Amino acid sequence: MAEAEARPAEPAGWAKALMSVCSLMFGVSAWVSINGLWVQMPLLVPRLPEGWNLGSILVIVIQVANLGPLAYTLARKRVQVKAAVHATLFVGLTAGVLLVFLWQETVAGHSVAFIALAFFLSMVDCTSSVLYMPFMARYPQQFLFWYMVGEGLSGLVPAGLALAQGVDKKADNETTGNGTYGNATHAGGSVGPRFSIEVFLSLLCVIVAISWAAFSVLAHLPALVAYQIPGQTLKKKKEPSLKYGSNDNRGYVPEDETDHAVPQVPEQPNGLERAGPSDDPGKADDLMKRWQWNLALAMQSTIAALSNGVLLAVQTYSSLPYGQLPYHLATNLATIANPLSCAVAGLLPVRSLWALVLFTLGGLVSAGYILFLAVESPEPILVGTVTGAALMVFAWVAFVSLMTFVKSRLAAGMMSHGGARSLLWYGVATQGGSFVGALTMFFVTNYTHVFKSA
Repeated sequence: MAEAEARPAEPAGWAKALMSVCSLMFGVSAWVSINGLWVQMPLLVPRLPEGWNLGSILVIVIQVANLGPLAYTLARKRVQVKAAVHATLFVGLTAGVLLVFLWQETVAGHSVAFIALAFFLSMVDCTSSVLYMPFMARYPQQFLFWYMVGEGLSGLVPAGLALAQGVDKKADNETTGNGTYGNATHAGGSVGPRFSIEVFLSLLCVIVAISWAAFSVLAHLPALVAYQIPGQTLKKKKEPSLKYGSNDNRGYVPEDETDHAVPQVPEQPNGLERAGPSDDPGKADDLMKRWQWNLALAMQSTIAALSNGVLLAVQTYSSLPYGQLPYHLATNLATIANPLSCAVAGLLPVRSLWALVLFTLGGLVSAGYILFLAVESPEPILVGTVTGAALMVFAWVAFVSLMTFVKSRLAAGMMSHGGARSLLWYGVATQGGSFVGALTMFFVTNYTHVFKSA
């Protein structure tokens, strides 16, 4: 009874609408900057001296930027959440504005300004994963949902802007050579994108500024602060919980309440229904066999290595030989597929481990085809044909869709039966795989001749 009395009243109509909009816009800031850089890669690669190696460099920069969330985690007891959020948004907006003016500046033939500012943007976005959620947990869960919708839009919005921006047909002719699909389509053309990289980066800054304003309203407007729930945490919620659906942090998905209760039925060895870790990830408890636990972690580690390291590093090699337009479509459609797959994972709660293994194998087939194209660069199979370009785009979209779905369902299964402890090992597998994949490909692409540019 006392707990019910402590709960704030339902927000008034205008306050509820304002809180929903502000929560959504605050969520957009989570990963919009880094997603924006990725979808600009088709335009950045021909203009920066790193060329086709730019993707592998950006991958390793993002991995190093995980020092941000690590530092905050270690210092969180001495830092106020609101002040920390303001600080990260300030750093993100400042780095974004500087990037508008300095992205082409080089030192000794290297894009020092771009790489340094990309590091700060990456650190801000990585830190958002451990900082923004605790703040939003102060509010009723319906507004946490809107924050998660906004975080999903942090991938869709930059991709939509990039699709509207179009491709650089002049760069297409210069970078893909004779006989490619892009050159055949735009032969003799010299038309640039509809708006420049500077305009695109400026639009990202406007989005971050709006998100910062939305956070300021949430955190300081008395009419909205009044609806914060003292001592509110995600663990205390009895409603269906919300869980992160994608490692690139590009969208949360709602989980049905049934996913969070261990069913009192006999063990089903072929699925995740009875999955649950012990204190030692190498020791299975009575809810999960050791091989199932190890298989789930191995799947997540492999997916993370491919998604966050290996394939992003060779995206240019696998896509650009087919032309700027196919490269542009592969980058942006794959980005859009990520949050959509998270949503599908929430609507289709597949719990069979073997079904997830099959989805993973499908993703590995797509990954193998992408790597094959990258190794064969600059003249991969079916180069110069519409069929080859379409297969390349399909492979990228299929890989991202399948692997994002599997990651989301693995996280759901582990959370259902192991809680925070289980997700800890899920996170260890994710970060470990991502780091190994990124570090390996950084050296392979920059210090060997396995992948060749045009």
